[in-house]
Amino acid sequence: MEPIEIDGDLDGSCTNNLVDGSSLHDITMLDGEFSRQVESVKQRFVKRSEKYSIPQLERLYTRIMKGVFETRDKGMNDDDLKTSVLGFLLKFVDDDANF
Repeated sequence: MEPIEIDGDLDGSCTNNLVDGSSLHDITMLDGEFSRQVESVKQRFVKRSEKYSIPQLERLYTRIMKGVFETRDKGMNDDDLKTSVLGFLLKFVDDDANF
């Protein structure tokens, strides 16, 4: 669920806060950090699998998606799910047994 932006407070002055008390700047910083982590994981996957054949990539993809679906099935909100999936991917890419 996306945070709802508040346009102003009761006396009519504009604010830049969201319902949960964070500012748009905080959200942008968090999204930026998350994006950097995702990019890092992506680069690590590419590096570790660069010499893989198509069948090897298919098996790797299947194992990754199985773990992502298992993570999703734990019933979390969207933000927790994103963080959990990223955590799973980080652990997966760091485990030499997966490659």
